[in-house]
Amino acid sequence: MALTFDHATQRILISSPQTSISVQEIVDACREEEASALGMSDAQILSASGKDTLDTGVTVGVTAKLLDTWQLEWWPGNYTAKIGGGNLVSETGDAVAYVVGGPQVEITLSAAATIVTQGGVSPADIWSHAGRTLTAGTKDAEIDAIKALAEADEELTPTVARKKHKDTKAVLLEKTVTGSGLTSTITLVDT
Repeated sequence: MALTFDHATQRILISSPQTSISVQEIVDACREEEASALGMSDAQILSASGKDTLDTGVTVGVTAKLLDTWQLEWWPGNYTAKIGGGNLVSETGDAVAYVVGGPQVEITLSAAATIVTQGGVSPADIWSHAGRTLTAGTKDAEIDAIKALAEADEELTPTVARKKHKDTKAVLLEKTVTGSGLTSTITLVDT
């Protein structure tokens, strides 16, 4: 992994031939840079959270936030760069600096929760619990739609954000971004 830190421009430069990186690799590299002589004299690069143990072998994913105006910048070329293995966000809104002649960047984000069933309690038990006012029927369709969005694959480009059904690849949600000077990633906000 070849990452170079430019403190003057607040860019984390990713060198050729690397085309993918995990959020944990970014966190590790930033922690190492922050511990360097230059890093100790400069402000913190990122904050990170996660990896809380939920159960034996089950942990919360990593979320890293680039601070100030720090951004990732990939090496020039016609390729697809991928960021995965957690969530990468930015304090100022843009985790990736898009440059002319640079790659298309795919960022896989996760907002999934973990549900653990113990002691014989199932989702059906919760639905039929006497203290609940939830009903079946129309709610089932709404729940299925929400579940499909939560499990959907995300495709992010500088101009379009799509959520595709994980099995059928049908587009469930698409947002087009327009304007001038778009130099960043897109964050989907489902309402």
